[in-house]
Amino acid sequence: MENQTTEPGIQNPHVVIGLAGFVQTVSDFAISTNRVLRIQLPQFFTSVEGLLTSGEIMRIQRDFELLARVSRQNPQRFAELLDASIQNRVDEAKGIARELGLTEEESQAHGGGILLGVVAIVVTADVFVGA
Repeated sequence: MENQTTEPGIQNPHVVIGLAGFVQTVSDFAISTNRVLRIQLPQFFTSVEGLLTSGEIMRIQRDFELLARVSRQNPQRFAELLDASIQNRVDEAKGIARELGLTEEESQAHGGGILLGVVAIVVTADVFVGA
């Protein structure tokens, strides 16, 4: 039998972001839940070349600019958005995000794409933490 080797690779890679430790009491029971967001990586992250184009980098930059502008111009409301999200008040968090213009549609209208920004943040954070 022939030995065949294949190059190592990742099949169907995802970015997984999670918040853990949400605790609530129901009757006499403490319930702990976790929230996980899975984002399938776009093809350019998994291609052989593995390089982002300058256009994709600009989209990521626009996402960061949007987040910076919103947090700078509306710090209290941005803090309320984070608080509502962390406390799993999903409808409230979504409403604040829409009010602040933090939607994928709004980001794309300004040349960005929030999900690209999220992936960039996760990859960058991994590099910082691992360094």
